[in-house]
Amino acid sequence: MRETHRDLTLVALGVVLLAAAAVVPVDAVRWHDTSVEQPDFAEGNATELRSDGYEIVAYETLSERGRELYVATLENGGQYRVSPNEGADDFDYRTRAELLGDANVSGLDAGRAMQVVVERPNGTAELPPADEESPDARYDAVLTKTAPPPLLSVGRAHQLALALAGLGCFGYGGSRFVTL
Repeated sequence: MRETHRDLTLVALGVVLLAAAAVVPVDAVRWHDTSVEQPDFAEGNATELRSDGYEIVAYETLSERGRELYVATLENGGQYRVSPNEGADDFDYRTRAELLGDANVSGLDAGRAMQVVVERPNGTAELPPADEESPDARYDAVLTKTAPPPLLSVGRAHQLALALAGLGCFGYGGSRFVTL
């Protein structure tokens, strides 16, 4: 009888831990992504890109933090995440929902509003290659947003630990209870 009580307690604890993992808040992060599929910026000029709705920022005019984030993004395979207080004022980190709630942004324009096109300087030897198909591209789009971190990232470690503990308790207690 005692083992049955313990096993039922483990099953109940497992359910509580799994529920906690599902509702525990996860802090959003600031995403910087140059690896998303982008239009061909290599042939375009600034006037054409602006008329298509893209915001263009010269690399030289980015703040020091903006340049650091852009270079870090290129050096990390086109994706780089930082905590919400570590972004740069050069980038718009609104969520897609926030952009769609803006009366001045339509659904089609929301994707463009999340991108900043960086105009790379001539002779970009000091910069990592752009993620465009043409490594000598003059323009490079950076998608910026605020979103939850990936499922298996450090930002979700507490959520993953709760889920694994819940599964362990539920599985062990359930298997013991069924075999009695």
